[in-house]
Amino acid sequence: MNIRLSSLARYVFAVGFVALPVMAALAVLLLTSGAGQLPNGKPYFLSLAVLTLVAGALFLERMRRLQKRRIGGPPRPGAAEEELRLAAIGIGCFVVAESFIVAVIDWRVATVYFGLAVLWVLFWTPRGNRTIVMRSAVEVRCSPQAAFELVSNPNNWPLYVPEIELAHPVEIPVHLGTVIHDRVRRDGKITVEASEEVVALEPGARFGTAIQRDPQASSGIYQFEPAAGGTRIEFTHRSILSLPAAIFGIAFRRAAILRQMSERRAQTLVRIKQLLEESGATSV
Repeated sequence: MNIRLSSLARYVFAVGFVALPVMAALAVLLLTSGAGQLPNGKPYFLSLAVLTLVAGALFLERMRRLQKRRIGGPPRPGAAEEELRLAAIGIGCFVVAESFIVAVIDWRVATVYFGLAVLWVLFWTPRGNRTIVMRSAVEVRCSPQAAFELVSNPNNWPLYVPEIELAHPVEIPVHLGTVIHDRVRRDGKITVEASEEVVALEPGARFGTAIQRDPQASSGIYQFEPAAGGTRIEFTHRSILSLPAAIFGIAFRRAAILRQMSERRAQTLVRIKQLLEESGATSV
């Protein structure tokens, strides 16, 4: 899953975490005649603000170098997440620096601002608030075993997912723990390379893989159940957005992400149905 921070999101963060706190502090300063100022603390606040700004700039520079390094090569699983993590730490440093700068104007506003930032992070900390689950199903005129045999053979994957390429043929039958090295190519460009491990294997009933070393803990599981006249194939994708991605507000795009994933998976299931029914594997 390719995750990027939109221009709108960057704009909202810039306004929400930079301009508004200062404006609020200035308003409170005028309304309370400076009651929230700590004159003796100003030098310390400013010094700490400079230190955290420098730290934040270093993290963002590290992120920029990683982005530059991977340009021209296929993105590996977790590359974008690593950059998001560095960006989150860098911007976190800026939030702390902003708190110190606001504290120079009014320490009460600075406390509220920092507290809201902490609450935002805590809200996204539970994995349940970051989980993405997508289900799609199709009924096919074939036996559950026939459907299982097609899907559980990785060498067949390019037949119904044209954008998938195997790094090399996979020895079958697969077993729990088998690793499949594949890549996704769209519009002539490799968009991701990954190693998928077989994590579910029940002949005629269940098959699934999970991407190794994926911070999003992505998995895809097929289930095969007898249905009137054939088999019901249900695919379930489950992944967990990383904490940095959720902090940047990407979790609010889950509906759009799910819609896109559902459309692609529906096309895949249609191809699976065509392959199974055209192959003559219709005995139930």
